Amino acid sequence: MNYRDKILDHLKKESNTFSTVDPEDLIKAAEELGKELNRDILKNHQLRRLFNAIKGIEYGTTAQRGDDNLESDIVAQLIFLKIHIANVEKNAKGELLNFRKFMDEVLSSKNIKRKKDLDYFVRFFEAILAYHS
Repeated sequence: MNYRDKILDHLKKESNTFSTVDPEDLIKAAEELGKELNRDILKNHQLRRLFNAIKGIEYGTTAQRGDDNLESDIVAQLIFLKIHIANVEKNAKGELLNFRKFMDEVLSSKNIKRKKDLDYFVRFFEAILAYHS
């Protein structure tokens, strides 16, 4: 079982959110994804553009604390990232099926509902970017 599957299995449990995932597993999954995307499939600027969209969403939560629930428009913006990912996949040089499927599962109102969940997700995506470069 790869680390992506381990994270998805963890998130399928009813009360688990992204911030309850073991940080070590997040780093290992980010490494898997980053290296997989680095095989001339996805250019750095394409992944960075997606990361900038995520950082923009995070910026909208600066006044919130870790245990605060995210506002519904922030959660909606996260879910709409799925469209951005589909567009990135369309312009990539290869199939991003594993990446898109993983992100489709992760980006839900069940998995990222508190500020702390979003913080973990942002750090996770930073790690993907680091392993991709």
